[in-house]
Order: sequence, then structure tokens, then C-alpha cells
Amino acid sequence: MCMAGSTNITITGGTIVANQGVGIYTIGPLTLGVKADGTVSNTEPSITAKTYGVKCTNTFNFYDGIIRGGNAAINGTISDCETGYQKVDGTEDIGGTTYNTAYLDEI
Repeated sequence: MCMAGSTNITITGGTIVANQGVGIYTIGPLTLGVKADGTVSNTEPSITAKTYGVKCTNTFNFYDGIIRGGNAAINGTISDCETGYQKVDGTEDIGGTTYNTAYLDEI
């Protein structure tokens, strides 16, 4: 696990890779990206983990980025995403390992 906590976590860029377990696990609010900044990135922040990219038991705001996990990209419920966008689920092969993915795309 790369991150855990019960306070607000906001990630606006960068890469998180967890070769074991969960990329981000939090019981507090989590925000990926910046809401209404004029663009939605489906590449950054990038979170890749062996089991779940994100496990959040609280508020989870998903505005930018791509999430990858071996079992599932997200374990939890998205509370809010960018207006005019929806979560897209898929799969991606990286170095012979297949990951479940989640990112935002225009409706």
C-alpha cells in the first residue's frame, strides 16, 4: 500500500506504483485531479497497483487520471466526477500483466 489515512488526500499529478496490495487506501476523503480546470487528463495522475488502484471508503472525487488494479481499478464508489464526463472501465496489458482500468471520457 502506498498511502493510507483518514484526512483529506488530494493528488493532482504524478505516478504511484504499488507492486503489492493497494495503490491508495484511505478511510478519509480522496480527490484525484482538479475539478473544472478546463481539461480532463486520462493519463495523470497515474495509479497502478497489484490488487486495487484505489480503495476508498469515504468520499472519492475523480476528476483526472487513470487508475489500474489487478483485481479492480477502484474498490469504492465515485462521489463526483467532472461534469460532462463519465468513468470508462477497460483493461490494459503492461509488461505481460493485465490490469483493470478506469479513466474519464466525454459523454
